[in-house]
Amino acid sequence: MSNKQESLGETLKNLRKAHRMTQKMLAEGICAQSLISRVENNEELPNVVILQQICQRLDVTLDQLMQFESEEIHGRNDRFNKIHHHFIQKNYLKLAQLLKDESLLSTLYLEADFQRYDYYLSICAFHVDKKPIKALELLKKAISSTHNRESLNLSTIEIQMMSDLGRMYHQKGQLELALVELRKVYQLVDGLPEERRTFELNKVYYYYGDVLFELEHYEESFEIVQEGMALAQQFCSYYYLEELFMLNGQLLQETQQIAEATEYFFLAKMVQRIVQD
Repeated sequence: MSNKQESLGETLKNLRKAHRMTQKMLAEGICAQSLISRVENNEELPNVVILQQICQRLDVTLDQLMQFESEEIHGRNDRFNKIHHHFIQKNYLKLAQLLKDESLLSTLYLEADFQRYDYYLSICAFHVDKKPIKALELLKKAISSTHNRESLNLSTIEIQMMSDLGRMYHQKGQLELALVELRKVYQLVDGLPEERRTFELNKVYYYYGDVLFELEHYEESFEIVQEGMALAQQFCSYYYLEELFMLNGQLLQETQQIAEATEYFFLAKMVQRIVQD
């Protein structure tokens, strides 16, 4: 900790901003936005029930928040951010190396911490260790921590976990099971408020569109792919854009639109080169 101790309001504000949340997003389903504003300005202290709910949304313990241990919290978050960076870059080997650091476990406090840890382990088990059964077990364990799968307050990580479950079913050849799982996830994404949508949700559109394609539901797959490409454009993101371009090309090829398909195959290669550089 630094010598300068933050107030509860300052700590809450810093943590909220670190999670890229507005006051409205933090307050959703918990309390009035005006209460968050008053707490951050050190004008009011909410009751313990509301504080506990706020802490759960911010992935901190009540003790940490009340003791103003934001440096410790940020240190833990920084480690997870580095891990998540390699996850987003699909650098699974580096991700696996970081997860092997035994000191990482000592920084985990909350159920949400262990949930993310198990999720990343499952991804490494699948992509690095080539152990799909172990990967599926770890992923199901991580998802089991998400109590309400219909909640609008699900985090981006939780939604991604559910989509990866569908993807694993797909790659095991269990297409109908994959379709059911990915349709649920797509509906969750579709119901998210605009301010909670992020580029990381693009994998949902690709996974869902890909299983629809394999089941020869071409029209529905095409619509999903268009939504994914639009999301990538909205966030100026290349995340899963190569895969979406390639899938769109395959869909166009199936409908004998060869010239248009060739254009999207070319765009997919261009994105691949940009990401690799």
